[in-house]
Amino acid sequence: MDSVLQGIPGSSVYLDILITGSNEQEHLKTIDTVLSCLTEAGFRLKKAKCSFLPDEVVFLGHRVDATGLHPAGPDAHKPTYVTELRSYLDILNHYARYMPGLSGMLMLLHKLLQNSVKYKWCDEQEQTFHKTKTLLTSPRLVIHFDPQKPLVLTYDSSNYGCGASSSSSLNGRWLPKAYHMLLTHAFKS
Repeated sequence: MDSVLQGIPGSSVYLDILITGSNEQEHLKTIDTVLSCLTEAGFRLKKAKCSFLPDEVVFLGHRVDATGLHPAGPDAHKPTYVTELRSYLDILNHYARYMPGLSGMLMLLHKLLQNSVKYKWCDEQEQTFHKTKTLLTSPRLVIHFDPQKPLVLTYDSSNYGCGASSSSSLNGRWLPKAYHMLLTHAFKS
């Protein structure tokens, strides 16, 4: 699939095919191009699995619509021990200047980092986690990809996983387009 659809602007292949356009005419042209390439390569699609010109789609854990990228649901990974919590807080701190009131919101999570406190994830921490996750994926922070703008990939790894974010510039601010995280619990510290 990757090689058949490679280089078609407005199309993305990763487990599914996502097609977009800056307007309906461009979108329809890209759909036609993709379907032609698939037919030429001998691929067949199940109509029941296709959705054409929807107002929004769920793709790779995100809900994508005209306003941007949003969390698709509440099933994100919560930090289960101190090292994961530190990594999550590092991500939040990296974008803190775009999230007013964040430091006050994180007080409960920072308490779990103190040596004198036993790591115990309660309802209050869960609520804070979901609020901050929503902030990280809000339309005012996460932007659409624009191939005309520079792209920066930031990555980090540890003994239990790796993570990355890709960012583009908007009005002089570097804002994320996507977050990627792979956690491996086999290496718990």
